[in-house]
Amino acid sequence: MELNRLPVVFVSLFLLSVSSVCAQPQSTVKRIHETFLDAQNKNKYPAEVITALSGEWLFDDALVTDVKSSDIRPKAPRLLGPRSTNNANGFISTGFDIKGLTTIKVGFIGYKDDISDYFAVEVFVSKDGGKNWASLGIRRGDPTKEEETFAEYKIKNKKQEAYRVKIANASQPKSDRLSRINITEIQFEYEEQ
Repeated sequence: MELNRLPVVFVSLFLLSVSSVCAQPQSTVKRIHETFLDAQNKNKYPAEVITALSGEWLFDDALVTDVKSSDIRPKAPRLLGPRSTNNANGFISTGFDIKGLTTIKVGFIGYKDDISDYFAVEVFVSKDGGKNWASLGIRRGDPTKEEETFAEYKIKNKKQEAYRVKIANASQPKSDRLSRINITEIQFEYEEQ
């Protein structure tokens, strides 16, 4: 090897070793889109686990059916409203963890037959399989019930942690709980490495 080419070879080898040390694993953004159109029917409000295309879900004070014409569409989950502030709300929650979860998007609308000052949704996440929940916030929807509202939440998840998700009715409290909402769709984005 010629002596004048030695620095070029050395620098090339050095850059190659630095780039391999600094290379970060590539992550791919994936999406779960759930509409519950293919979910099993649940015609009553008491708690029950149902199966949908995305996996198992707990429906508590919530139902999913194709027989009630006042839902925004057949199979749009219907969640009972709260009796009072911070009281039991109708909710649905994943029975599975989503590793690398970064975005949650929930479409919802007020139930056609109910009259309420406002309709709203609250989204929670859990890192311990649903034992403890942290709220990501409340989003109010269209009070006229003419347009679907989308509530979107971002999670800074640099450690690729796994989360469960709970979606609760946070509408105006009423003693008869008839400030119900329909969930139209749910989207989860997550990064996979």
